[in-house]
Formats: sequence, structure tokens, C-alpha cells
Amino acid sequence: LLLMIHWNGTLMIIALLISAAASVILTVQPQASLAQEGGDLCGETITGNIELEFDMTCEGDGITVEGNDLSIFMNGFTIRGPGSDTNTTGISVEEGIQVRIRGPGVVTGFGTGVEYSGATGGAMRDVYVRDNGIGALLDDSTDTHVKQDHFSDNRIGVLNRASINTEVENVIMSRSDEGIRLEDSSDVDLDFIILMDSRAGIYLDEESL
Repeated sequence: LLLMIHWNGTLMIIALLISAAASVILTVQPQASLAQEGGDLCGETITGNIELEFDMTCEGDGITVEGNDLSIFMNGFTIRGPGSDTNTTGISVEEGIQVRIRGPGVVTGFGTGVEYSGATGGAMRDVYVRDNGIGALLDDSTDTHVKQDHFSDNRIGVLNRASINTEVENVIMSRSDEGIRLEDSSDVDLDFIILMDSRAGIYLDEESL
């Protein structure tokens, strides 16, 4: 559309170009919250981004995540389970790619606090994991990053089992039977870690490289 206007002897030309030939498709990852889900997410399976809006107290498992390239924002809240001697998991990531758990927040009172199983490129950051059987379990996973987290009073802080290219960095671990346990693991980086008051700081089995 071309519009020409005469104003006090001056020619003004305003050109407006409208093109329908090109189209843009914008994909937005769905954002869930506890309020949107009707309150309690205990035992639920999540397939998109999620933001916690208040504490969760679960009689069984906490949150199960199935999906790729998504984030769990804990927003300073707590996910609490029925006890460290139970067969439960606070946050479970199953075969996901690039699933991120973002603190600050607390995961406490589960058999396993956080689990990445068969996952790739997972990351947990600024999470306080305490009073669990296993703080974080990395099982048959690749390129998992555990950074700037705090583990306390877990029987095992981080268990890396049959997983490769794991990085544990800037982590504080205290009062565990074992701080970090490596089973059948290879190419694991442990950097800038504080280990305190544990029976064993770092354990490697003979299958680990």
C-alpha cells in the first residue's frame, strides 16, 4: 500500500508493506504451576516447564518428568517425602534430554532425592538435598551436571552408576555415610567440592575409570 499526502507544499510518502508470503511459527513450551494443576503434584508426570508456588508434602513419589529441554523452577520451596527408608523419589527424570532443576529449593525425606535415569544433558543447580537415602542418583545417564548444590544427612550424597561424563562442581556435602560413590563410571569430573563429616568422602569401585 502506497499513500501520498501533500501537506503545505511538501510531499509526504508513507509506504506500508504488508506481506502474507512469509509466515513465522512460534513454539512456546507450556508453563505449568501448582495452581494451574489444581494444587498437589505429588505422583504426577510432568511434560513441560513447571514453577513451584508452595511446598509439597508427598505420601509417595514427588514429581516425575518426561520430556526434553524443560526446567523445574523450585522458587525456594520444599518437596518433602515420607521418609529416607522408603522406595520413593522426590524428582525423577526418566530418559529426558536437557532437563534442568533450578533452585533454590529443598528436596528431603525420600529414598532418592533426585534421580536422572537414562537421561542426557541433565543439570541440577542451587538445590539443597537432605535427609534422603540417596541424595542424587545418576543412573545410566550422560553429561549430567551437579553444580552449586548442598547435600547433607543422606546415606549417599551422589551415586553415579553406569553413567559417563558426569560433572560435580562447587558442591558441599556433609554428614553422609558416603559423600560420592562411583559405580561402573567413567570420565567423571569432581571439582571444588567440600566433603565434611562423612564415613567415606569418595568411593570408586574397581569398574570405574
